[in-house]
Amino acid sequence: VAPVANYVPYVQTGPLVVISGQLPMEAGRLAFTGHLGAEVALEDGQAAARLCAINLLAQLKLACGGDLGRVVRCVRLGVFV
Repeated sequence: VAPVANYVPYVQTGPLVVISGQLPMEAGRLAFTGHLGAEVALEDGQAAARLCAINLLAQLKLACGGDLGRVVRCVRLGVFV
């Protein structure tokens, strides 16, 4: 997914890749908006988290030149709901 604002989706410094925050984007738009437990059902929140993870992996794959086999480990993963 292309960035929706003016930022760099990832930065590579030496062997490390730092990926910017990901949103639940699907087909170029936000798939879910609202507060979990209020406007957004738990199941939709889980689907939103899945989309964020897929988008994160897509950015990582791009940073690795298309080869996720180059990934050795995840050092830190922060999540905000």
